Amino acid sequence: MGKIVDFMCVGAPKAGTSSLHHILVQHPDIFLPEIKETGFFMFDDLYNNGIEFYKNEYFKKRGDEKIAGEIDPSYMFPDYVAERIYEAFGEDLKLIFMFRNPVDRAYSHYWMNVRRVFEDVDFASAIEDSDKRCEHNVENRKYCYVEMGLYAKRVKNFLKYFKKENMFFIVFENDFLKNREQTIKKILEFLEVNPDVPLNLKIKANPAKMPVFSFVGKLLYHESIFKKFARGVVKSRVNRAKIKKSIYKIMYEDFVPPILHNEVKLKWIDRFFIEDIKELEKIIDRDLSVWYRNE
Repeated sequence: MGKIVDFMCVGAPKAGTSSLHHILVQHPDIFLPEIKETGFFMFDDLYNNGIEFYKNEYFKKRGDEKIAGEIDPSYMFPDYVAERIYEAFGEDLKLIFMFRNPVDRAYSHYWMNVRRVFEDVDFASAIEDSDKRCEHNVENRKYCYVEMGLYAKRVKNFLKYFKKENMFFIVFENDFLKNREQTIKKILEFLEVNPDVPLNLKIKANPAKMPVFSFVGKLLYHESIFKKFARGVVKSRVNRAKIKKSIYKIMYEDFVPPILHNEVKLKWIDRFFIEDIKELEKIIDRDLSVWYRNE
């Protein structure tokens, strides 16, 4: 085994990273850990175990794949994660960023919290009070609906440590929804693996589902008796994730969130995100008017 990882997709959350994981893991030249989001560089209790733990816990099944990577959208936030990744792998690491209309991203994030029984307010209240509830720390990151959508701020933090030429930027609406085949080919070329390997691109990961009973959401996602029991009995975080996934399949049912109308999106774009979007346009040299034009 050469490098532990050659690339990372560092976010954003709720912007298609799970679908990207399911696509790239099919490629015979790419190794990805069984658990999509290891959280290693995010959480102190994992990070303090050291880089050998990271290698042995998540990459021990790597075979002769040409490259290895990790996809964890939580790595865009908070700021210290970029420095930790740099210290581990150096400035030549390749980075993939996925950006989505920040209001749509926040709305999807909000409904994920509802499904996990973390939310008891409506979306308008949640986004209006985002700064107060977020408090810019890891433990409250699930409420950082606005902060996690300030993409220019996040990219600028990574640019302190990594080369821009080693960054690949994906605009979810234009690249991943409308031009997925071409975008995946460009990603594979960026990663320097065979871009012509046939892959199933018709994947929609993490479809919206709601727990059959609210206690199921608490069981899986809160600091509960189940989690304490699982940690005591099942030592591997990978295996605990498999148990959670199995319960999720059985105890969650399909759910369609209410439509968020364009005039409502534009109100919050203007209130929270427009300045950051304009700055991001300059950084990545892309037109992002799909997020703020009135149509």
